Amino acid sequence: MFLGWDNERITSGKAGVRLSLGEKIDALLALRSGRNSAVRRLADDPVGLAQILLLFRVVLADGQVAEPELAAFKKICEREFGVSAQELPALHTLLESPKGLMAETQMFFLLKRLDYRERNRLLGMMSEMSTSGTGDPAKAVRLVAMTAKLLQQDAADW
Repeated sequence: MFLGWDNERITSGKAGVRLSLGEKIDALLALRSGRNSAVRRLADDPVGLAQILLLFRVVLADGQVAEPELAAFKKICEREFGVSAQELPALHTLLESPKGLMAETQMFFLLKRLDYRERNRLLGMMSEMSTSGTGDPAKAVRLVAMTAKLLQQDAADW
């Protein structure tokens, strides 16, 4: 649940209802502590971080970050990892932190922990992103194919 603050009340992302003082305090504490935060959960999931890092590499494969690629990345982050658009700055901070850098250095070791079905799911997400750009997807498609080979996956499966 996304919580916003205006001068008078804390609003829920969809409802915008008035909250009591106790509810306001609970909401602020939850927001501050990161409860229910996908980014907080990912901080303790190096395999999830490695997947997101690899997905972002698809965005960067052609050397340019195009809006359609970024939109596909955001959509996949929300759908697959529960990271909302409002949490993307926090996700970026996490990826730049020591935990994120460790996940990056051990990426393929971590990704090999995924079972066959999960690897195919990851390659499917990468493939979805590689075709979302406006330009030539050749570099992104090559990155997906090379990743499949490193993960010992058959391209026909994803």
